[in-house]
Amino acid sequence: MDLSLELYRIEKASKAQQKYFILSQMSEVEGGTHLPSGMIIEGKLNLDKVKRCFQRIIDRHEALRTALCVDDKNQIIQKIYKHVTFDLKYAEYMIDENGKEVLPE
Repeated sequence: MDLSLELYRIEKASKAQQKYFILSQMSEVEGGTHLPSGMIIEGKLNLDKVKRCFQRIIDRHEALRTALCVDDKNQIIQKIYKHVTFDLKYAEYMIDENGKEVLPE
């Protein structure tokens, strides 16, 4: 997340958020919070529409625009941003006659 974004507001983190933040700082892995996945979609996909749908969800829900951090008084706080831009990474693959994935030429 780009932390130079315009803030909506800053609040003290809840006890649960504080606990999560401390545990996440102690571990190099954020096991339960970042679950990357992929899917195979056959046929045409309107990529612009997919991006707009995700952006609307992010715009609607503060939790998806919130970052936990430590302030200058060593207090764990949550920074809620007005707008966070969503970016979708994708790759196009084809299946060859042997059933193997290949990049389109």
